[in-house]
Amino acid sequence: MKLLRNIFFSGLVIAACTACSNDDADSKAKHPNAKLTIGVCTVDTNTKAYNPNDANELAGEANINNLAVLVFNEDGSDILGWDWQSVRKEYTALLENVPVVAEKARIVILANVEEALIKSATTYEDFQARLAELSSQSTGSLTMSSEVIVTDTYLKIGENYLGYADKGNENINGISSPVLLTRIAARIDVAGIVTHFAGTPLAGRTVRIDEISVRNQKTKSYYFSEADWGKVEAPGNVGNSDATLFENTLVSDKDSISTTSYIHYVMENLSGESPTQLVVKATLLASGNEKEQTKTFTAVINANGTNKGYKHNFIKRNYVYRLHLSFDGNSFEITTPPESVGNLNVAVEVRAWGVVNQDVVID
Repeated sequence: MKLLRNIFFSGLVIAACTACSNDDADSKAKHPNAKLTIGVCTVDTNTKAYNPNDANELAGEANINNLAVLVFNEDGSDILGWDWQSVRKEYTALLENVPVVAEKARIVILANVEEALIKSATTYEDFQARLAELSSQSTGSLTMSSEVIVTDTYLKIGENYLGYADKGNENINGISSPVLLTRIAARIDVAGIVTHFAGTPLAGRTVRIDEISVRNQKTKSYYFSEADWGKVEAPGNVGNSDATLFENTLVSDKDSISTTSYIHYVMENLSGESPTQLVVKATLLASGNEKEQTKTFTAVINANGTNKGYKHNFIKRNYVYRLHLSFDGNSFEITTPPESVGNLNVAVEVRAWGVVNQDVVID
């Protein structure tokens, strides 16, 4: 029989059901074994997870290609059980009968990670220190993680639930809302480019966009945080991206760019010491007796987010930063000798990433 559940995705949402041993589980010696079963609701990106009305989410960014669970003991000194499975069935995925021990536990759920990573985990502290590489993030395979679920009581015999609204306080720790999976990466979009040259010495001039890159991007991130949407920034690990080259991309007062011309993933970087920056190399084309000028423009991304009503400054996991670039009459200010750095105006929109309402069929 197929049940129809309404699942709210913010990042991605999962519902889990755990089945464990069935006696007085308060004695580990008496009941050393239990089993953990997690049912994860996933969807086909073209029909469900990708919402065409949500410009923040690209097709593939909601994909769960594989799912993993790690179960540690209460203090994290030992691993009680684990499983990793590729998502083999359309709309649903199961991690069934994961062997664990009937005691208090720490549960971490991850998506889109290598099986070898899960197999090699030994302690909670060891796994918490592991770092995900920015180079492993792609539109169709973005690493996601849950918050850490620390059970209030021993895993018990019979059916235990996690994340089912209709079970109320029967859920582990009383968690009746679906468990949240959030991406550990963020995304930067250049969503528009315009010029404002009218009434200035640059009136009628055209700008060519030559290349765009990102400076001071975090190249690594922790796989998970203890709290929902917690900090995953890894100290150090700062680098620059390769430049994306553009061909014949022209902007003028008559011809602006309103489409997204640049998309790039970065890891969380909340530090103001080496903030993540957008770098744009652009050329003011020659006109009449005026020679062309090429300059490099830089802008810190979301430096004043809290002042604009957002909840953070700089780069936070699982957000999309939509940048709107504009050149004005001072952007290519002529000096003697000519300066290589120009002035660029950048407006930033910070948006939630991939909030989707949908009905999911659970087998």
